[in-house]
Amino acid sequence: MKRMFFILCMIFVWSCGGNQATKVETAGPTVQQVVTYHGPKARIAVASFKCKAAWCQAQKLIHQQQKRGRWSGLFGKLIVRKTDEIAETAKGIGTGMSDMLTTALFRSGRFIVLERGEGLKSLKEEIDLSQTQYVNQSQAIKPGLLEGADILVIGAITEFEPAEGNVKGMAIPGFVPYVGGLSFQKKTAHVAADIKLVDVRTGRIISAIKTEGKTSDWGVSGIGLAFTRNLPLAAGLSYFKNTPMEKAIRVMVDQTVNEIAKQIPESYYRYEDNTNQEPDVQTANQQQPENTRLQKSSVKNQKEIKR
Repeated sequence: MKRMFFILCMIFVWSCGGNQATKVETAGPTVQQVVTYHGPKARIAVASFKCKAAWCQAQKLIHQQQKRGRWSGLFGKLIVRKTDEIAETAKGIGTGMSDMLTTALFRSGRFIVLERGEGLKSLKEEIDLSQTQYVNQSQAIKPGLLEGADILVIGAITEFEPAEGNVKGMAIPGFVPYVGGLSFQKKTAHVAADIKLVDVRTGRIISAIKTEGKTSDWGVSGIGLAFTRNLPLAAGLSYFKNTPMEKAIRVMVDQTVNEIAKQIPESYYRYEDNTNQEPDVQTANQQQPENTRLQKSSVKNQKEIKR
């Protein structure tokens, strides 16, 4: 029994060293080659995802048990350190997914993507600040200028299975086939999400889709990623960098972008993206502060008098 416990301890310590490194190469077309769409765009925003997968829920329960002081000794400290790390990862998976999807939708070139994540709070604070005495009022931002979305993407992570075996919440390396009568089976890295496209004005669900990414190999290369190529993993997903799960995440996000583009009716693609156009000179002059225009007018009159 002691021998069995020692072996399990060694396996757990081995697994605490981190995920097995997997080099993820994103071969295939570049974003510039893929994004050739120049037609009307749809206004879209992505709400923060929630991780409802069993893996996320299990990590929360393990962390709660650890907080109640059920673990002690050297082995217990190792468990505490590991569960703290994984629990924080589980919290950030939903936000990380929505952040990556937001960027990938923008890269697709088919959407006017509006900020609805943590950045929106910063935008509101900046607008509020511009209305105070600390900012030159000629540069104040008028409320009510933010664009509204026609479509809101609401999602939930329903399946999340990193490429590891699992025994009572402890991460066991997938390469361990058999220990003291207990068998361990390597799982393929797999992630899936339920996505709803909702019309913001009516609240009607335009489409409901399921997307997934799956990999069963450790050598990850040659995958043709279009929208997540060279896109860093979001903060909440960095724990899985250079693992099979990274590939699964990228594949799922790319697939989600393609499915969203297919499922949105053509009637929603009705906006021109003018962000890259030169500003209208007449409009810019009209928006100049009053004192600036008066100064220019005064200089012009002085020149005419001298003549």
